[in-house]
Order: sequence, then structure tokens, then C-alpha cells
Amino acid sequence: MDIVHFLQSFGYIGVTSLLIAETGLLIGFFLPGDTLLFAIGILVSQNIFTLPVAIFSIVVGALIGDTLGYIIGRVAGPRVFSRKNSLFFDSAHIETTHEFYKKYGSFAALIGHFFPIVRTAIPTFAGVGHMSFPRFFLYDCVGIAVWTACFVSLGYFFGTSIPNLDRYLEKVLLGLFILSLVPGFIHVLIHKLKSNKAQR
Repeated sequence: MDIVHFLQSFGYIGVTSLLIAETGLLIGFFLPGDTLLFAIGILVSQNIFTLPVAIFSIVVGALIGDTLGYIIGRVAGPRVFSRKNSLFFDSAHIETTHEFYKKYGSFAALIGHFFPIVRTAIPTFAGVGHMSFPRFFLYDCVGIAVWTACFVSLGYFFGTSIPNLDRYLEKVLLGLFILSLVPGFIHVLIHKLKSNKAQR
């Protein structure tokens, strides 16, 4: 959870790399995307990062990652979701994302950024579902813009409003990370309960 130390060590390249890995490498179920943006907002408030370059790094990383995820889905198709569970892959997360995609369709590419578990696999589902790339790209750009604005602004607000935030920053980021996972886990739990009920 020492995301601030990571950002200070690797700078804007670290920002872009993490966001590419989150969706482009399909290992984002365990990467703190929301926490990352929140931490960037705090670093901007402390003049460690500059806002325009930070925003550029986020957008480039997210777009490259999402585009790679889309291409993987379009080329590999459903096979990409047929592998066994591992440290970075959980079929329950895939089922959650599938339900989310079926419910919201194209809009999933827009609002999915606000759901950590869903955010990782939505671009790949868009590729598997053969959503047209221009349509996907448009929704994805809007989603990235809103997602970035919300969490970077929130981090900036905390960074400028709370004195000596650096003293307990790790606890704040850990709390945000856990909180960001709650909606996804609730969705997984509801899905499992419905599945168990249907099997009875």
C-alpha cells in the first residue's frame, strides 16, 4: 500500500505503467487504481506532481491499457476467460463483470471505471462482444475523464484541507482501497446468493 513511495520513486512513468497493467495485462483485480488517482491528487496538492502532466500520464496509461484489453478480447475471444484460477485471476470476478456488462451494455465501458473488479475486464468483454472500437473508445474516453477528475480532485481536496496528512497517509489510502472494493464484493456476494438460490 506504499503507493506514494512508488509514485515518488517512478514518477509519471510509474503512473502510466500501473494503469496499463491494470486492464492491458488483466491483473488489475489487485491493483489500486482508485487509490492511485487519489494519491496523485495528494501529490499534486503538495507540488510533487504537476496537474497537466499527471492527468496526461493517467489518460495515456488508461487508454493504452483499455485498448490492449479490447484487442485481447477481440482476438482471443472467450478463450481468455477459460483459464484456471490463479493469484491474478478469479472466475468469480469474471462472472461479476459479465453480469455487469450484460446489464449496462455499451455504458459499461463508461461507468465501469468506478468499480475496481469490473474495471479490469470490461474492455476485454467489449472486445469479446465485438462492440465497435470507435463506440468503445468514445465511451472509454468519457469514463476515464470522469473517473480521473473525481478521484484526483478528491485527493487534491484532502491534500489541501487536512494539515500534516502525510503522517497518516498510509492509513487513509488503505481505507480508500478497502472502501473501493466494497461495491464489487457486494455484487459478487449477491450473484453467488442468487446462483445458490436458483440451484435449490
